[in-house]
Amino acid sequence: MRELRQTFKLDILLEVSHLARATYYYHEKRLNKADKYGDAKAVIAVIYHENKSMEHFKKELIDYLDYYNNRRGKAKLKGLPPAIHRQQALLNA
Repeated sequence: MRELRQTFKLDILLEVSHLARATYYYHEKRLNKADKYGDAKAVIAVIYHENKSMEHFKKELIDYLDYYNNRRGKAKLKGLPPAIHRQQALLNA
């Protein structure tokens, strides 16, 4: 649809595709939004391409996921790793 917008008016494209204007803009907004997990996906891709065997890849991936979930601190989580923040939130609830 983006390529066709260069040539045709949006009203015509929406009519032909039977798409509501709000639906079109909703999907446009989602496509332009940055990927929330882009950094994690990039690290996983690097780990995959650096490893020769699937067993080694699995070990590296498990190590990274352990770090991501249990050891890294996040500013939004008061500097705590997600798993510990989750435990404290459940205890305080």
